[in-house]
Amino acid sequence: MDKLPVHSNGMIILGYPGRTFIVSIPLMNLEARYYEENSGFSVKVPSKRYFNKTEGLCGNCNGKKDDELDNKPLSEFVCSFQVEGQPDECEKSMEELPELKERIPLCEKLEDPVFEACYPLVDIEIYIEACSFDAVHSGDQKVAFCKTAKEYARQCCQAGLGIEDWPEVFDCDVKCPGDMEYSQCREGCPQTCSSVKNESADSMCNQLKNDGCFCVEGKVLNDTTCIDATLCGKTHYF
Repeated sequence: MDKLPVHSNGMIILGYPGRTFIVSIPLMNLEARYYEENSGFSVKVPSKRYFNKTEGLCGNCNGKKDDELDNKPLSEFVCSFQVEGQPDECEKSMEELPELKERIPLCEKLEDPVFEACYPLVDIEIYIEACSFDAVHSGDQKVAFCKTAKEYARQCCQAGLGIEDWPEVFDCDVKCPGDMEYSQCREGCPQTCSSVKNESADSMCNQLKNDGCFCVEGKVLNDTTCIDATLCGKTHYF
């Protein structure tokens, strides 16, 4: 983690505490993100350049929500992208999931005023449905709700709106280890001993935003712990 961010041939690779990784190519306005906490991923590209030119689980980038499945049943579409195992087993596991007949009342609390400013930027309805689906199939409604709220706030951040107080509003527990603090929409690369040595490279990250655990002011990330910036490069830390 301390070796990141890496800047090479116009590409930036970032790593955040909590095992979040971002690959960014600013010249193309392209970002790929991976979140280990929920095996989630996202790909962001400019629609003017890639309109109707993408394919896969992320869709075709044509602005329509109802034609992503290529006229296939959901199970067949999803399972066609698996890289290991038998397609028949994949489809069977999806078909065994019961259909969601109504939204879970707890998930409807996502329509709280704390998120209202983001509604024009990110559709809240699909997150309520996703929350309800996860709440039914995971067996823990509160966990499903908080994970969905976190993901919605994350997408709001990517859309340019930071919402810092949602964990308190919804009583969702967001913990950070040691000398770290949680931020919903932090700008720039995480400060590490490597970035302290190369401040000019860090300026390339200013357009990037991400949520997660960050070292408090005055400290930087060294491997998985926060240390005083003055201690970078020394053998022993106290």
